Amino acid sequence: MLTRLCSSFSRLAVRQGAPRTLLAERILPPIAIATRSLCAVVAPPTTPPKRFAVIALSGTQYKVAPDDVICVEKLELPVGATLEAKRVLLVGEAEATVIGSPLIEDACVTATVEEQGYAKKVIVFKKKRRKGYRRWRGYRARLTMLRIKDILLPESLEQSLSGSAG
Repeated sequence: MLTRLCSSFSRLAVRQGAPRTLLAERILPPIAIATRSLCAVVAPPTTPPKRFAVIALSGTQYKVAPDDVICVEKLELPVGATLEAKRVLLVGEAEATVIGSPLIEDACVTATVEEQGYAKKVIVFKKKRRKGYRRWRGYRARLTMLRIKDILLPESLEQSLSGSAG
């Protein structure tokens, strides 16, 4: 739906002779979320995040920063629940980086479950030529949308990071 809106706005802008981005920026809000497909269009942050982390959730690694929104495989948590990811592989800042071997002990990334939903439909089409054999099958992967709240390190690593900055 959101892509259809964007394309129709850009066609309208071209028809009126205006630059494409100006009309779309005027009509669309800075944050537009298409909830059915779990994809979000978010305005870029004004300042870069101070700290980022690489975490492992259900066999996949994600690079996250505070206030990021990520889509992961389905987690059996209700909407609004808090998740603590203990499998933190790396924490980085502008001044220093802490790399685990393989994990950083006592490090934690907290996140809140924003939404449970489905991905876009994937069509599986099978055909054998000249035999009249055609099969359509589709599925939608179940996803969980998480908002990263905070990246926490143990006190000893916090002091070493702040000591290397000065």
